[in-house]
Amino acid sequence: RPLSAYSAVALHEVINTEVLAIQIVETYPLTAYLFQRQQLEASLAATNPRATLQFKSWLSWGLLTNPMSSDPLIAADIYLLGGGEDGPQRYACEALRRSDFVRRIDDGAIVLAVCAGLQILGTSFCVEGDDAYAGLAVVDAVTVRGDTRAVGELRVDVGGSLLVGFENHGGRTTVQATPPLGDVVHGVGNDGVVDGFRHHNVIATYAHGPVLALNPWLADDLLSRALGAPLEPHRSVADQLYAQRCRVLGGN
Repeated sequence: RPLSAYSAVALHEVINTEVLAIQIVETYPLTAYLFQRQQLEASLAATNPRATLQFKSWLSWGLLTNPMSSDPLIAADIYLLGGGEDGPQRYACEALRRSDFVRRIDDGAIVLAVCAGLQILGTSFCVEGDDAYAGLAVVDAVTVRGDTRAVGELRVDVGGSLLVGFENHGGRTTVQATPPLGDVVHGVGNDGVVDGFRHHNVIATYAHGPVLALNPWLADDLLSRALGAPLEPHRSVADQLYAQRCRVLGGN
């Protein structure tokens, strides 16, 4: 890519990251910067003489005007809720409940929820046996324990595109009033018929893989949503591997 194609801001960023390779060696709270700057500069000169002290502020009009919880999440365009065991799943649900995560979804945040991440977005899910635990209630979905564990290849027809992955879960999920992500071609997913769900900018599935590495079209879809525009075509080895996997698996 020629240098003339970069904006001034982008070129500055490239120089910092690729040429100068600037590294953050230490961070300080705002109070230390405001009231202990001389001590910080003296300490920095002694321990990292080539480093410079810079003030970086995340203060913005949105921060001042938007309601904040006591435990806000880091601002992001895309959030990933991954899989996990029962204990960490429950703790993650509580941490998200204390944060402003659900409000961010209501405001249009893009979320990819996989397996346990799918379950905690519902109204309830089972942990440690048959004990029901309250979810975040983003969608009306209930997950109970299945008679057998779903382990193996999972293939889902998502509007004509094949989603491939691997599932390993003991849940059976019933979703009300929210469309599924797609129809199960092979495997179990939610219930042996459908997999996951779509809710505004939230995409949920039982497919691991990792699912984005195995399905580049899904990664492109999430990035397009975040950018607000379709991506330019860019064929890569990921697309080749996806096509090869689809040929090997077939549609059965």
